Amino acid sequence: MNVGKVLNTLSGSDMKILNNLVANWRKYHQPELATLDSYSELTEEDKRDYIQLGEILSEFGFIE
Repeated sequence: MNVGKVLNTLSGSDMKILNNLVANWRKYHQPELATLDSYSELTEEDKRDYIQLGEILSEFGFIE
């Protein structure tokens, strides 16, 4: 993302998509979510956000 920005090879919509992806990823890159047991403690909002992150990653081919 940084290289594309510096080299001006990403469009505004590409940057928006990548920023959205990074923001959503950061929600789940937390030490307290490091164990499988901690996933049972997610709020309903956390679960919706996690589903949205999965949809975004799937849309862009990061996961199937």
